[in-house]
Amino acid sequence: MLHIFSKSVLQLIRDGQPGWENMVPPYVDNMIKDNKLFGYVPVEEGKRKKEGAKA
Repeated sequence: MLHIFSKSVLQLIRDGQPGWENMVPPYVDNMIKDNKLFGYVPVEEGKRKKEGAKA
């Protein structure tokens, strides 16, 4: 049985917080990252968006 708290995982993904990768099966984190699912934004892309909002 998987012990995944979907609301917690989704919130971490949307907020760009680390740690959610350990809360899902090994291949799922790659699928989410590769396809930018559930609001996932790569770290570098997220930094650019935040910097652009400050300017």
